[in-house]
Amino acid sequence: MDPMVEKFRKTRKMKHAVGATRSQLKTEPSAKCNSVKLKKIMHQKMSFSATISKQMIYSAAVMTYPRRIVNVICSRHSFSYIVVTSPIYCEHRKARLTCFTFLQP
Repeated sequence: MDPMVEKFRKTRKMKHAVGATRSQLKTEPSAKCNSVKLKKIMHQKMSFSATISKQMIYSAAVMTYPRRIVNVICSRHSFSYIVVTSPIYCEHRKARLTCFTFLQP
């Protein structure tokens, strides 16, 4: 087992190596994310790079939600958005990167 994981388990903080806490992976919908499945995809695919994260999230979401139009925005800086009538959406932050993914109806 990774020494970092073991260290965090001992301190009960359970932080991932990139800084996301266990509470960031809640299993219930919130105002910023109404899909636990999409949030898990995002958390797994996000990396240090906005460009790589965007491509990885997009590829995984297209496979998970076939025949749906997927949109992904990732940035290390603040951004604002309005999405109307999206049935599935999620904003997730991991370390210094924030991504927003939504499916078009």
